[in-house]
Amino acid sequence: MRLLLLLHTLSRATSLHVKIATRPSPLAVKQAERVAETLRRADPALTTELVRISSTGEYRNNTPLPLALDPTVDFTGLLDDAVGSGAVDVAVHSLKDLPPANRWRGDLRVACHLPRTESAADALVGYASMDLVPRGARVGTASQRRRALLRCARPDLDVVTVRGNVHARLETLDRGDVDALILGAAGLQRLELLDARRHAILSFDEMLPAPAQGIVGAVARGDGGALGDLLARADDRDARIAATAERAVLDVADAASPGAGRPPTSAAMTRDGAAWLLRARLTRPDGSRSAATTSTVEADQLGDGDAAAREFGAAAGRDLLRRAGPDFFAE
Repeated sequence: MRLLLLLHTLSRATSLHVKIATRPSPLAVKQAERVAETLRRADPALTTELVRISSTGEYRNNTPLPLALDPTVDFTGLLDDAVGSGAVDVAVHSLKDLPPANRWRGDLRVACHLPRTESAADALVGYASMDLVPRGARVGTASQRRRALLRCARPDLDVVTVRGNVHARLETLDRGDVDALILGAAGLQRLELLDARRHAILSFDEMLPAPAQGIVGAVARGDGGALGDLLARADDRDARIAATAERAVLDVADAASPGAGRPPTSAAMTRDGAAWLLRARLTRPDGSRSAATTSTVEADQLGDGDAAAREFGAAAGRDLLRRAGPDFFAE
C-alpha cells in the first residue's frame, strides 16, 4: 500500500506543467525564464511553458486568449486576467509595475519573489554622473516618479517622455533624440546592456527607486494546491519582506492621493545584518515639494509573515504623509 501511495505521489509530481504568462519583450521573457528556472530547481520533475501575450491579448501564432479583455487596462492587467481566467497558471512581472493594492484585483496574489540579485537603483545612461549632465540637457524617462525627482533635483534639465521597451529607449539615445536616459539598473543588468555604455548607478540620495524595483514576482491564483506549494518553496524571504514593506508605502500614499495615477512614491528597503532600513520619499509631480522618512527595524521583529512587513511599510507611509502635510496634493 505504501508503495502504491508513493507511486501515486510521484505520478502527480511529474504531471505538474506550469504555463507562465509574459510580455514578449526581451527583458520580460528573460525574467519569465528566470522564474521557470527557479521553479524547476524547486521541482526537477516540473515542466514549464512560456505564453507570450502581446498588448492585444494574443499569444503564440496570433491565437486569441479566451478572455474578454478591456483594451484600456494596463499591461500587467492583461497578464493577470490570463491568470484569473485559468488560461495560464502564473504571470511574471517586475513588481514595481504592479498597481497599488487598492487598485489590484483581489483574487490573485504575488506567490513567489525572486531574489533581488541586481541593483534596486536607477541608472543614468549617457553620462558617468549626474554632475556631468549639462544644464538644459534632454533627459528621457517614462516614469512619473523619475520625472518628479529630476525636476526636484535638477530643474534646469529638459525632462522628455520616452516610452517603449529597454532597447527602444536606448535607440532614442543613440539617435540623439535625448542626451541621457534614466532607466532601472536591474533591467539593463539582466540584458547585459549596461557595461558597454557610459553610465552611473544613481545613489538612493540622488534618486530613490520605485517600491519593489529590481524584484521579479510570479502572480498566481489564491487557490493553493501543488502549484501553490511549489511557489512557496521557491519564494525568497528577504525579497518578499522588502517588496511587501516597500509596496505598503505606495499603498498608503496612493490611498491619500486624489489623482487617478499613482503618486510619485519612492521606497527602498535594505538589510544590514540583523536590521532592515527603509527609506521612503514622496514628491509632487512638478518637483516643487518633497518629503522623506527613514525607518529601521530588527529583522527578527518582522518574522516570516507578511503582516509585520506590511505594517512596517504602512507606518513609514503614514509618517511620510504626516511630514508632507495635509495640503501636499493640493493643486
